[in-house]
Amino acid sequence: MKKKILIVGPHNSEGGVSNYYNNILPCLKNNEKYDIDYLSIGNITTKINSLRLITAPMDQLRYNYSLFNQKYNLIHVNPSFDLRSFLRDGLFILAAKRNKIPVIAFFRAWEKNFEKSLEKNWKWFFNLTYKKVDAFIVLSDETRQKLNSWNISVPIFKETTTVNEEFLKGFNINEKVSNINKDEKIRILFLSRIEKEKGIFEFLEGLKIFKNKLSKNKITLTIAGNGTALNSAKKYVKKELSDIEVYFPGYITGSEKIKALKENYIYCLPSYAEGMPNSLLEAITFGLCSVVTPVGGIKDFFENEKMGYLIKENNPKCIAENLFNAIKDKENLINIIKYNHEYGKNKFLSSNVASRLISIYEKFII
Repeated sequence: MKKKILIVGPHNSEGGVSNYYNNILPCLKNNEKYDIDYLSIGNITTKINSLRLITAPMDQLRYNYSLFNQKYNLIHVNPSFDLRSFLRDGLFILAAKRNKIPVIAFFRAWEKNFEKSLEKNWKWFFNLTYKKVDAFIVLSDETRQKLNSWNISVPIFKETTTVNEEFLKGFNINEKVSNINKDEKIRILFLSRIEKEKGIFEFLEGLKIFKNKLSKNKITLTIAGNGTALNSAKKYVKKELSDIEVYFPGYITGSEKIKALKENYIYCLPSYAEGMPNSLLEAITFGLCSVVTPVGGIKDFFENEKMGYLIKENNPKCIAENLFNAIKDKENLINIIKYNHEYGKNKFLSSNVASRLISIYEKFII
């Protein structure tokens, strides 16, 4: 009889955790050794506050019902950056340990404000719950170091997010290189939530400086995503970048996302904080030269000048300089594109990530 594993995570929606499991669950469920169940939580979407209040207790009831009705050999929880998720998943851990079930907690990262609040007000809860898990998974050395500073004695594994390998079907890196050699356009992609903390305004101001360095206007820009800064970004483009081609397709997925990753050559994300953004891994695997800030898990694997360029100072001038570095030597750009594609295939494809996750499970499953 197969051993059973329960993964507890968010419902299918926009977001890095959801995308991660959308990509790897088919691979996990295809393995021959384990039955993998996925419990979707937090999926009551309504503007009526009285209904939203029942989401958390309903999640606890559904989770405990699953524990009661199924004999699980391992539980895998995915706490997010906010207090509500931190408390909710802590109770999941307690329930599992009461039933003597091993637990793995996957912390991607957390915002600094939440980290300070946890250390000031909620360390007792962390010690009561999260310190009882059998292992942690993180995306960055920074998160691992923080956990170690809290005297964590269990193993801490560093992993990556993932790229859906179905995306790559029909993609040919040589065709992309051929297109670059023939194309007079500089095709740039910003693929993320459109929020101030993602560096969208520094990026747009940097792009203005960058285009003024060019002998002629030949930029095509795609800004893909939704967010609270989207309307402000559109106003800036209309006022300051009206002489270049700019597309705002909104939140893209599936064939739309594949098209954007195929057609663009440079990816830029001057974010102020990240765990390990799925969009960067997708961009690298599709061969995009990447211009990014060294935050979160990015700085742990990104090879400056080999995968693209690290924005060492997150300001428009530095962004512009790195965009110019990306395009000033076409042969170098092509080398980066080829290198990134091979690196992404070997490291980030969903089947490889799922295999590594299974190998972690096997160390703790009962």
